[in-house]
Amino acid sequence: MANIELTNMCMIYDRHTHKVLVQERVKSWEGLAFPGGHLEDGESIVDSTIREIKEETGLTVSELELCGIIYWYNEETHDKYFVFSYRTYVFTGELLQETEEGKLYWVDRDELSDLPLSRGLKERLPMFLDKKFSEGFGIVSRDGRREVNGNNADGLREGELCNIFIVRRELKGLRCLVSFETEAITSIFRLTCMKTGW
Repeated sequence: MANIELTNMCMIYDRHTHKVLVQERVKSWEGLAFPGGHLEDGESIVDSTIREIKEETGLTVSELELCGIIYWYNEETHDKYFVFSYRTYVFTGELLQETEEGKLYWVDRDELSDLPLSRGLKERLPMFLDKKFSEGFGIVSRDGRREVNGNNADGLREGELCNIFIVRRELKGLRCLVSFETEAITSIFRLTCMKTGW
């Protein structure tokens, strides 16, 4: 039977300093990322996010805004992995310096994309920062790899696999196609665009 894994992540933004809170992850998904974790049985998604943020940072967050949902589907195992992505600028409490997940610190919002982020987070930043995307869908597969380059990227059909990073926007600006190689596994990541900002 296929597994379904439900997780959350929250970008905490300080409007006074224009900084965001990052966690230098060491246990899994190494690199800088926003704090988050897994849902527990009988727990709502928002409640799980608030709990995880409290456990991992010491901060109590509220007024969470859903930025989007990331959905990875594994073609071989049929496993499904969801990340419910939130952001907020409302928080209280004293920030922990470090937990078993890693060190915590504030970084300038505008410098995020230049930092050593966890794999795949850079592609998600527009979802958190600008609400340009509301959905990400990824297919993970070990076969069906197809090489393309920037010149023939427009010929890539939705659902096809490739092993280089591509960004393509259709004329109406309603859909983006992003794909990238994740180690030995080829992945395709489709993002649905939104026109709202924050």
